[in-house]
Amino acid sequence: MLRFEKTVKQYLKAVGREMTAVYENGEEVTFFAVAEQTWKKNKTKFEEKATKIGRAYNEYYYIVCPYDINLCEFGKDDVILIDSQPYEVERCERVKAGGTVQFYRGIVKKLEEADENVFN
Repeated sequence: MLRFEKTVKQYLKAVGREMTAVYENGEEVTFFAVAEQTWKKNKTKFEEKATKIGRAYNEYYYIVCPYDINLCEFGKDDVILIDSQPYEVERCERVKAGGTVQFYRGIVKKLEEADENVFN
């Protein structure tokens, strides 16, 4: 049985950067992951939407997380802080080998803080 999840986590710690998962219940988990900005494409049809902390806009990152940070279970109000900027999970998938999750990868979108009074 292939079990590389801990090896992958060690490599992510070596080459990745520190990020924080902030869950709706207030729990925060710090981890190391790799994130790379994707090219902006006109063909992506993600719509802006209001969230608890503001409006979302089209700045996407491809992210690879360790096996113990389940991107697929992130809810609407859960965010990932990358360089102190909040991101929400748009797409995710489990990468398995030998029936075991080795890591998670996905697309995250940057969230923009909303202005309280936009007419001043």
